Amino acid sequence: MPTIEKLQLEVSIDHQFIEDILVTALEGGSNFWIDSIKINHHDVKKPRGVPTSIWASQALLADGTIEIFTDDEHHTLTKEKLIAGIKAWVSSDPKRVEVYDGVLCSDNIDADDADTIMQYALFGKLVFG
Repeated sequence: MPTIEKLQLEVSIDHQFIEDILVTALEGGSNFWIDSIKINHHDVKKPRGVPTSIWASQALLADGTIEIFTDDEHHTLTKEKLIAGIKAWVSSDPKRVEVYDGVLCSDNIDADDADTIMQYALFGKLVFG
């Protein structure tokens, strides 16, 4: 059946979505190509008991950065770059995207999705498998 009209919907990205993406990417989705990270958080020191992936997401949400080291390369992840990666991921496969009450939902985001978002954020394309 032919398309009559295409609609564009506005959706929001909340803090939980960003945290979920980073936790999933750093704890499994992207760890096959990320050698190490350095978190630049305004509070400087990570509190005891806070997992590194949560601390990384808190840094980005507070306008800090995450330095990502791969082999001989160094990349800086910012909140803006991560949001651009999320937008590229949504555009690449809009059928996978779940939205609840106008907000992107991460309930069905898997390690491959999180890795794809990270690669789009850092490289603008998929570089690693």
